[in-house]
Amino acid sequence: MSNNPDGYGSNFTIDFEDIVHLIMVDVDLQRESIGSQLLVHSGKELSGHGATTLHVETFEINNQAVNFYKKNDCILTRKQKEQGLNINRLLFENATRHNDDDCHI
Repeated sequence: MSNNPDGYGSNFTIDFEDIVHLIMVDVDLQRESIGSQLLVHSGKELSGHGATTLHVETFEINNQAVNFYKKNDCILTRKQKEQGLNINRLLFENATRHNDDDCHI
């Protein structure tokens, strides 16, 4: 159960163009497929605006995000050194596919 008074927590994505810039799932609600549902929702939104490939990015040290994207069929396409920091930024992508029922990313 979430500590949020409404019981649902604060779950959202920030996406535009063809990039999901942020996925946030209330810590009390993680591991309940909410993040995967949000990723699918973002894929639908972005494909509705003409995107054919969904991009997500994270830092290499964020093992939880890296594993989440891999679990959701995202493929690592680029690894770049972050300027001024001693860490790598990873870019993943997944082509959107359309059918009558859903848009899977």
